[in-house]
Amino acid sequence: MKKLFLCLLALVTVTPSATAQPEIDTATISAAADSFNALFQQVDLNTALQDRYAITADEYQQLDAAWHDLPAPAQAYLMNPQTGWADFASMVLHDLYLQTPWEDHVAKASRYARNDLSLTQSRFRNEITVHRARQTLVDLLQTGTPMVTDGHLTIPASLKAEAAERAGRKAVRRLTAWEHLINEQQHGTEHEKVHAVSAFFARTIRAGSDLGLQDGNDYWQSPIETLLRGRGDCDDFAMAHYVSLRLLGIPAHRLRIAIVRLPDIPGHSVVLYHPPGNEDPLVLDNMISDRLGREWGRITPLRLRMTFDQMELQWGLTEHTLTEFYEGDKERVSSTDPRAFIPAFATALKNAQRLLPEGTAIQPAVATLHLPLPGATVAATSLKPSP
Repeated sequence: MKKLFLCLLALVTVTPSATAQPEIDTATISAAADSFNALFQQVDLNTALQDRYAITADEYQQLDAAWHDLPAPAQAYLMNPQTGWADFASMVLHDLYLQTPWEDHVAKASRYARNDLSLTQSRFRNEITVHRARQTLVDLLQTGTPMVTDGHLTIPASLKAEAAERAGRKAVRRLTAWEHLINEQQHGTEHEKVHAVSAFFARTIRAGSDLGLQDGNDYWQSPIETLLRGRGDCDDFAMAHYVSLRLLGIPAHRLRIAIVRLPDIPGHSVVLYHPPGNEDPLVLDNMISDRLGREWGRITPLRLRMTFDQMELQWGLTEHTLTEFYEGDKERVSSTDPRAFIPAFATALKNAQRLLPEGTAIQPAVATLHLPLPGATVAATSLKPSP
């Protein structure tokens, strides 16, 4: 498979065309690739899934037509291994390139279908089964009108109906309770909002295994996925805390989803909230500090966590920015797209885009799937955002 892939890539990128092609600028190539990506995701996460495979014959024909409308440089760009397509998606691209008939394509896809994988999640190297995607409404989360208008959250009745059918009435009650929390807390102080959000998820969501754990990958759930399941791991709590606080009007520059290290946990996710005029951020954690105990709850000043729990900040994420921490809480702002740095974060953002504030466009990060190089920074600041 890999050898075939490399051969095809060489044909697309090296072999000269019989008819001279006009030179195409990078922006045009990127736009064409993004358009194809959007169609790819749309046809993959559809409500009419066939048995154990997420693309129907009609949708395969749509992809085929769109693929052959792409300029050759855009095809080469999409087929380049560095753009991050996982094996499943690469197989589909190969078949489109080779004009493989639908019947042969389905036969080839059978070994992937045995794992019940959903293609779009594989696109971000963040596998989830088709069954899980439907159970947690992933096939409905990326499309539709925004759920937030003028700060008011309205989860569509159709979405709640699907939630009841797929996950049961308890899931709908959790969704409705969260909807009420967001709308009732809009006029509270930021202190009240932070504590209300932390308390809500502490009592509503159980700490549990990751959706992708059985397949050996990390899967970050969007808040609706977490509420549907009723459980999640640290990154799922972090996404739920972060999106909820954004819905409550706290700007992204005062928040971070932080990847931290603890003595017994090499990789853990929390949220940092920086109160106005306060040098010390608060840590929202789904776990209670071992050293500080229950009296501090799940919201603790960062300095205390660093002192008593040896918490070390590593990376900070918002929907816009990736930062690297150094010398404690100082930050270097990286030029790398945060969605490219942690593909699982990209999927969670994509599934949460209808919840994020209006005007926040989340697009697949296909152009910058590279880890930051040493020194690849554009600024160095302490965690002290402007008001």
